[in-house]
Amino acid sequence: MKHVKALTGKGVMTAALLFLVLGIANGVSVWSVLVLTIIIGAISYPLGDLVLLPRVKSLIAAAIDAGLVFAIILIAGAVISFSGPVLLAAITAAVLMGTAEYMFHFYLGTHVLFSSNRVKTDM
Repeated sequence: MKHVKALTGKGVMTAALLFLVLGIANGVSVWSVLVLTIIIGAISYPLGDLVLLPRVKSLIAAAIDAGLVFAIILIAGAVISFSGPVLLAAITAAVLMGTAEYMFHFYLGTHVLFSSNRVKTDM
């Protein structure tokens, strides 16, 4: 159940940030934002948050998550029509998601992965 809560929180956070950056600022449809949210969550939660985070520091894991978001949005830019520059949208989304992921890692370290006691939430 703790993973369901964490994944739901991550999904809401990702959808909100992508909707602000892609939906409002770049005219991407809500459907496309939701599909990107699912893709990012399906890749970053099991690999980044459950496998990588307990092994490296939170800042490094957040930077890798930001890089993943950047790459996914750049790839999606070839398929989805943006009203603004795709590179700027990808950079903005990556920076915001990296910051949000860094804070999300503190939640994971205290509520989800605390039993392993290996989560490095310091810088």
